Amino acid sequence: MQTEADWQKRAEDNDRLRRGILRELDAAKDRLAQEGAAKADLLELSHKLAEDLHTAHETIDELRDEIQGLRAEADDLRAQTVSLAEARAVASMTSGQPMPAKLQAVVSAYRRLPKPLRRGVNVLSRPLIRSRGK
Repeated sequence: MQTEADWQKRAEDNDRLRRGILRELDAAKDRLAQEGAAKADLLELSHKLAEDLHTAHETIDELRDEIQGLRAEADDLRAQTVSLAEARAVASMTSGQPMPAKLQAVVSAYRRLPKPLRRGVNVLSRPLIRSRGK
């Protein structure tokens, strides 16, 4: 038979077990709350990163458009430079002096070149044009 002391000891053991279980439940709740907060933080961070990535893509597209515009302007300026260099060459060559036959052949060959090739020739012939004009 169980005595009062046995019942008392059993009640204390049950009480200790109950408190231990409650502590473990509280710790589990805290861990779940921390994990939930961490997941919420990660979700918020992922949304912010997605927005930043979208903004970066928009900026890249804007920069590409700007670069294309600048390239078009550069092409226009190159074309104007070629025309100006050609006009200077012709003006310096025809400044009251008859053009030698060899130079006439070079000028007519130059004028028959396609524009992309003229640009390369123009760059190479600038010192010649400058010295001819002096």
